[in-house]
Amino acid sequence: MTPHRIEYSRTSRLKRRFRAATAVAAVASLGGCATMEPMTPFDMAMAAGGAALGAYTGSFFAGGITNTMMMASGAIVGGYGVYKLGRLISQGDKMAHADATKRALTAGRDGELHEWRNAETGYGGFVRTVGSYRAPSGELCRRFRAGAAVEKDVITGEGLACEIGQGQWRVLHDDLG
Repeated sequence: MTPHRIEYSRTSRLKRRFRAATAVAAVASLGGCATMEPMTPFDMAMAAGGAALGAYTGSFFAGGITNTMMMASGAIVGGYGVYKLGRLISQGDKMAHADATKRALTAGRDGELHEWRNAETGYGGFVRTVGSYRAPSGELCRRFRAGAAVEKDVITGEGLACEIGQGQWRVLHDDLG
């Protein structure tokens, strides 16, 4: 009797990684409940999302037990980083970022840099559109990159928004928003 070798497709491997990343993220996000600071449901969602992204990223490194350790490390770093970012950025910072994002989206030219600064916190950042295209529905959509200087860290992310008419934009994704 010959042993049967099971071949996994790329999709199957990605599904396994995603399931494992989700499990690690769930466990890692529970660790946030042990902090001294009270966590709001938004804080928990942000930490869980960061943990999932970190675990998923970690799943691409090494194999076997090392892969599991990389996923756990990614979950911890991602969950804590996103949680901390949410705690550091004030409502005023978020409004300044949103205003710069709107200016960048409506400017009409990819590559233009739009800066923001909050005088109350001293934090600042930028938004730069990096690509525009028409969605199948005909909407103008724009990809953008953003960054923020918060305390001693520089945080960067990406986003996507589509114009819904008359200078109004629907932000579909914003790592910093």
